[in-house]
Amino acid sequence: MKHLAVVALIALTMAPACTTRSEPQKDLLKFLTATQDSSRSFVYEDKTKSGGNVVVTGEFQDDLRMHAKVSIDGSDVLEETLSEDAMAVRIFDASKVPALQFGTVGGSQIVGDALRSGRWVLDYRGAPPLIAPKTKTNAILVGANPVLDSLYIFQYLRKTVEEAALVQVFNKDAIEYNAKEDPFPPSDRGAGLQRYDLVAPPLPLKSAEGTEGASPGTSHFRRMAFYIKGQRLVEVRERIDFESHKDFLRARQGRGPRHPLTFLKALREGKGREPIRVRDMSYRLGRIGDANVKVALPTSDFLAADLAGIFGPTGINQAAPANASTPTEPAATGTATPTP
Repeated sequence: MKHLAVVALIALTMAPACTTRSEPQKDLLKFLTATQDSSRSFVYEDKTKSGGNVVVTGEFQDDLRMHAKVSIDGSDVLEETLSEDAMAVRIFDASKVPALQFGTVGGSQIVGDALRSGRWVLDYRGAPPLIAPKTKTNAILVGANPVLDSLYIFQYLRKTVEEAALVQVFNKDAIEYNAKEDPFPPSDRGAGLQRYDLVAPPLPLKSAEGTEGASPGTSHFRRMAFYIKGQRLVEVRERIDFESHKDFLRARQGRGPRHPLTFLKALREGKGREPIRVRDMSYRLGRIGDANVKVALPTSDFLAADLAGIFGPTGINQAAPANASTPTEPAATGTATPTP
């Protein structure tokens, strides 16, 4: 019953205000729903110039159970297990986790030492919320915590579909299609892969100056391709890059209106409606619907502790709360009761 309530809550929260949809959009949302409810393994990759190449590999049993391992530029950093209300964390490379550079973590030297030594730390009430946190502009927060990015991926994908101007089935023979400008692989009928593309909304018009929609947001610079096989999502690729937007290129070359250059200047200075996080993202799925995908918390050699604010929903860089309690060591067998 709890799992069904979770699915219903997420679906209600992510429901769009407008119900008019094209057939490709309806089909794509249906495929996302069918996949979201299935167990799976996954590889989530997020590549930025400033943050490097972040890869999350893991298993997703259901909305309440997930295991993930994070690597940055090919080096393992941490792994995390979520189960019901609990969260367990183990660190491989403490130098990549700013919150661990100090002696105490969450107000506790014991927790800091345990994490830096590579030991599991288990918080019985530390699981993140089931609804993805959002920014001031109502966009789903991305980039603060890669494990949560992979956890909330389907909420994010639904939001991108709703923000797009159009969803269309890939067609290499379409008049407007230019293979040289396409960053993603085409459909592969031999492999049973059908690609669906998001079409970004046009940049705001000059006449929109002074209105709420006067500045472009992330959706205006997003390219995204979904790959469907057997009515299930097997891969999605995204590229967000404002420098290469065709209106900016045309304006710089004198082949179009120049007012878009005002947007470009603001985006470069970080003064747009929202910060544009330039990145390449991919999410690949395997073992879809496999009943053998199981996730379990560590059962031995762990420390029971409060991890709130350190590995919580706002990311591993968050400062520890001032009122953090000091946990005690678990029993020698590795079993422990929740901290009060």
